Amino acid sequence: MASTLAGRTAFVSGSSSGIGAAIAAELARQGAVVVVHGRDGTRAEAVAAAIRATGGSAHVAIGDLTDDAAAGRVAEQALGHVAAIEILVNVAGGAGNEGWSNSSAQVFEESFQTNLASAVRLINAFLPEMRRQRWGRIVQIGSIAAQRPMPDQVPAYCAAKAGLAALTSSLAMTVAGEGVTVNTVSPGYIVTPLLKDYFMAMPENAGRDWAEIEPAIAEMVGVRLGRLGRPEEVAAMVGFLVGPGGDWITGSNFRIDGGNLCAA
Repeated sequence: MASTLAGRTAFVSGSSSGIGAAIAAELARQGAVVVVHGRDGTRAEAVAAAIRATGGSAHVAIGDLTDDAAAGRVAEQALGHVAAIEILVNVAGGAGNEGWSNSSAQVFEESFQTNLASAVRLINAFLPEMRRQRWGRIVQIGSIAAQRPMPDQVPAYCAAKAGLAALTSSLAMTVAGEGVTVNTVSPGYIVTPLLKDYFMAMPENAGRDWAEIEPAIAEMVGVRLGRLGRPEEVAAMVGFLVGPGGDWITGSNFRIDGGNLCAA
């Protein structure tokens, strides 16, 4: 275990699998006490157990974040394990599969609750103590979909993630003189179980293994480095931002997309 974050406490929403689980493991590897969050207790406990097995310290908080009362109970669970949350990483969210033809106002509202309001609820729960202590780190996990929405693909998700980046800018300016930094990390195509299953289920990929089809997928979606990203690579960026290397970084949005956008 590293000691970069020794003595710090962290809450990672949506960390029972995928990118969130990798971030929780990275922060624990750097010495933080991590609260793993999810809606499935078995999966969240498995992530926490894996962290403990490698010498880290982890607790679990279970519950929905799309409702004020439920999110409040999640925060209470977290604060039952640690005195305060000093590092908050907002990962919880979901893209759905709606295009414009079936994206009603309700679809947009639900996406905003899942991808944006959930982050607001946790910020409201944990930020006051960060400000009081004059030290805190908040990282939102966005998406390159906010910067380059695709035609007729999950417009509600794209809008919600764009709102999350705007939230970061507003909050970063608000707390800039109080020892709290706020940044966004925007992944591109990352090999999570959900994404991998999606591509493997395509008829043209039947009978092929992942190592064979990944380069073709990268070329199809425009990832210039020739492969998709790994959750651990997103986690490394988050680990940098909440550690000493990120002390003078706030209000920024870091793309980690293998050159998918290559924009200034």
